[in-house]
Amino acid sequence: MTEDIHANSGKTAETRPGQTTFAPLADGLRQREVRIRERLAVHHHWLAGDEGGERVDFSHENLSGLPLRGANFQDAPLSGANLEGADLSGANLTNANLSGASLANANLRGAVLVNADLSDADLRGADLSGADLSFADCWRANFKGSRIDPAALHRALQCETP
Repeated sequence: MTEDIHANSGKTAETRPGQTTFAPLADGLRQREVRIRERLAVHHHWLAGDEGGERVDFSHENLSGLPLRGANFQDAPLSGANLEGADLSGANLTNANLSGASLANANLRGAVLVNADLSDADLRGADLSGADLSFADCWRANFKGSRIDPAALHRALQCETP
């Protein structure tokens, strides 16, 4: 048996020769998720007008692949953020600035994107089934290969059917 040192945790685990461990990758993803959830809590307090809350800026952040089901990103700056493959099903993205963000292959089923800025956003392959895009600005957004109800795009602004 050989030893494999997990760089993120400092723990030692035994593996068989030729066996690969994915613990460091999973640990890193979990740590990113915890940090984002902590910042979302601060943002939520800001939305509620609570003391200690503040509007959190997620612009240009790497949120790719994170499980963010039902997260509340209302009024959040997310311009240029990497949300590729993220699970944002049921998330509240009302008034969020997602201009230039990458949401390729993201799960946005049932997400609320009312009045969101999706200009220049990459939504290729995203699942927007049941998403509410009312009054969302979709100028030059790329919806190629996405799953979306064409009626949802008609409620949005400057959207073209993929």
